[in-house]
Order: sequence, then C-alpha cells, then structure tokens
Amino acid sequence: MAQQIVLAIDVGTTNLKVATINESGEIIRKYTQNMRLFQDASGKAEQSPEELLKSITEGVRYVSMGYEDSISLIAICANGLSLVPVDDNFNPLTGIMTIVDSRPREVYNDFLKDFDARSIYTNTFVTPSIHTPLLKLYWLKKKADFFEKAKYYLSCKDFIIAQIFGQPLTDPNTASTNGYFNVKSLTWEESVLSALGLAVKNFPRIVGPNEVIGRLPKKWCDIFGLKSAPLVLSGLFDGGAIALGNGIFEGSSLGVINLGTTAMFRVLAESPMIDENDMYALQSYYLCYNKWFVGNALSNAGNAVQWMSEMLSINVPDSDIEALIYDNTLPIFFLPFLTGERAIDFGDIASGFVVGLRPTHTKIQLMRSTFEGVGFMFKMILETLQRHNLKPLTVRIGGGSRSKTWLRIISSILNTPLIVADKQDSSLLGLAILGFTTLGMYHSLMEASENMINNYEEILPDKFLVEKYSKEYEFFKTLLGISKGIFEQYHELFEK
Repeated sequence: MAQQIVLAIDVGTTNLKVATINESGEIIRKYTQNMRLFQDASGKAEQSPEELLKSITEGVRYVSMGYEDSISLIAICANGLSLVPVDDNFNPLTGIMTIVDSRPREVYNDFLKDFDARSIYTNTFVTPSIHTPLLKLYWLKKKADFFEKAKYYLSCKDFIIAQIFGQPLTDPNTASTNGYFNVKSLTWEESVLSALGLAVKNFPRIVGPNEVIGRLPKKWCDIFGLKSAPLVLSGLFDGGAIALGNGIFEGSSLGVINLGTTAMFRVLAESPMIDENDMYALQSYYLCYNKWFVGNALSNAGNAVQWMSEMLSINVPDSDIEALIYDNTLPIFFLPFLTGERAIDFGDIASGFVVGLRPTHTKIQLMRSTFEGVGFMFKMILETLQRHNLKPLTVRIGGGSRSKTWLRIISSILNTPLIVADKQDSSLLGLAILGFTTLGMYHSLMEASENMINNYEEILPDKFLVEKYSKEYEFFKTLLGISKGIFEQYHELFEK
C-alpha cells in the first residue's frame, strides 16, 4: 500500500506553517513564513488576504515537492476570533481582522447598552469580550460604510475554504469562538444575529471538523502544483488543532495549555458549561466527536514576553532567568494586559501594570515578572476549572514557547506536572491526527494520538517555587482586584 500523507496548514496570527506528515506523526517537510500584521495607532491589526493566499501557495508547493501525487488529504486550521467581510464573489472588503485587533474597544460601552451580555453568554457559552468576532461585527456596523454591502462574514479559515471551493463553509469548532454561535445546538444564534441586523444566510454553512468537503478542485491542484486531487477536510481553529496535537483524547484528567502569542487553558468535557457568577471566568467551545473544550483563554502571553524583550533591548538566555527564579529579592508583579484581557470583567479597559519595581531590580527580573504574570493568570483559570469539578491532574503544554524556565515557573505556580511533547508543531500534528483518523488509518483519535505523539518530557513543580508562588499569587489576585478601579479612572481621564 502506498504511503499516505496529510498536508497540514496552520495560519497563526504571526506565523504560517505548512507541513507534510506521515501516519507515524513524522514531519516530512515543513515551511514557515512570518505573517505581516498591518497595525496602526487605532488598534488595527489585520492580515492581508492576498499575502496569505500567496504564502499558502508557496508553502504547499515547497512541502509537497517530490510528493505531488502522494498527498491523500489537506487539513487546515487558522487563528480563532478572526473576521473578514466578503462580497458575493468572496472578495474581501477589509483585511483579515485578527484576535489582537483592539478597535472594538471604542464601541464596547455602546455594545453593553444595546445587548444583554449575560444572555449572550448563556446562549453561546462564550463571553462577548472585545476580542470576539461578535464585537468586531458590532464595530463594523458602527464604523464601516460597507456593512450593508457585505454578503458573508467569515473567519480566516472560512475565507481560505471559500477561495478554494467557492462556497461559505465553516466547522463548529471555529464557529464556537465567534460569540454568535450556540455551542450546545451547534447552530448560529439567531437572536444575536438579528440584533445586529444580520441573518443566518450571512454566515457559512456548518460542516463537522472531521467531514470531507470534497476533492481539491483542478484549478487549485494546478496552483499548488499537485498532480492528483487530495481530499480537503473541514478542519478546526488553531486552538482545537493544538489540543489534538497534545493528545487531549488520550485520557481523562488531562488539561491542555497553548502558550503562543496568546494562550489558552482548557480540558475536555462531555457538555458545555458556563460560570453562574462570572461570565468572564469560563467559556466552552465545541471540539469534535461530540466533545467540548472548556476553560478560558488569555489575550496576552508570548506577545507580552516579546514586547518586554524588545522594550528592554535584551534577548535573555533561559539559563540567566532560571538562575534568578530562586533569588530572595523583592518580587516584581506585572499585569501583562497589553492588548486588554478576555479573562477578566474589566478587560476592555485593562492595560499593562507593574508594581514593586525598585532601583535594585535588573532587566532579567523584570522579564521574569512577565513569565510569572502569565503563569498567575493560568492559575486563575485552573481554580475556575476546579470549582466546576474539572480537575486536570496533569497538563500538556504546546505552542511557540520552548523556554524551560517559563514552563518550570508555570508548573510550580499551578503545582501540577507539565507534559511537553518533543514535537513543537502541535497544531500541525493535531491536523494530521484528525486527518489520518478520517482516512481510516486509525479507528479513533485516541488510537491516532497514541501512535503519532511520543517522547514526552515531564516538568515537575519545584517545592521551593510552589511555596514562593503560593504567597505571591495571593498578592497577585489582590492587585488584580485593586487595579480595576485604577484602570477605570485612567480610562475615564485619558481614553474617553
């Protein structure tokens, strides 16, 4: 039997990755390309649709070289919480608005007057934060003169599929991130759409993540340089692919963290859940195979670390930071909310905030505080999961960060072992796991995961750091509570 190969495409906020992968989970060939973000002082953060399609084409041609007639299936994932309005012919009317586009912040107070945010959360299981496509839609309605002219509103992945097949299609995992999709019934939430002056016809048809859309049309086979037409899978958003690539289906009591530009911490569940007291504390996405993905996401992670590194003009070796996590100097606390924050109820006005900085502190200690600030936010998510009887005993972690010091900090703050796979590209691997299961190479996602993911490294909590961070975390929570009033005053005085 000829070797079967899955071609996986992952469109991130800052990077495009394309790879050919075999049934053992081995990457045959990989292509990586930085994605330009078009940003300005208004908070705009868009990708160019034209550049995206060009880069995908270059990537597919590169990784399929020598395997032009051997690709069995193409699977795609893309950054969640993205939005692009298109016309009748799927021509984009704007760039692709990404998760870090903060322009909806300026209309958030109006949104809260026009909509019942709690009702939206109850119906969709997703908090209507400024980062959701729901708020992007509301902002477009308020600010864009073409709102009525748009035929469809698509995510980044939906846009790619529409270009290939000429029809609007999405999967329920991607749709779950929008804020106008009911993750329990797996249908568009018409009450929200009608309030926006839109209807179900303005959004893509729902196709299951493991469903085959069809074979790649000849036009695109020619564009990609493929000699035979592979199947094309509906796919997932990048967070869902990362979960599969970290073996979320391998066992119970398992949590998954993605540590990239932004971050997430979620566990597998039999049904969607909400938090009765705090709608910012817990969200539920549909994953696949009748399972839900419950937890929360952070708007700031790797982006905060990169910003701090650039601001301090340093590229600190991991060993230097590790040497300082055991020192006895007074701690620095950093609320890393550079782009606002999804996981707190004042995230629309939150910003970066440093406490405890003294002349004796070094750049490295300030960098360490960024690692710790993200770790403390993960701890808040863990406590919420535990309140809902979702108690991960171990956590698998993937994403762009390979800083062992950061991982040790997170493990010690959570007081939970972290499991790190040796394959850095968990999103690509997750697409391949889904693809080979769909092709029938494996009978289940669990079997595929067990055969395709291997060579884990375990990072255990450090006893000294567990005690140290337990005390510091309590202060971090106090600081977070106090900061709300400070952010409100700052917003009132300077941002309105």
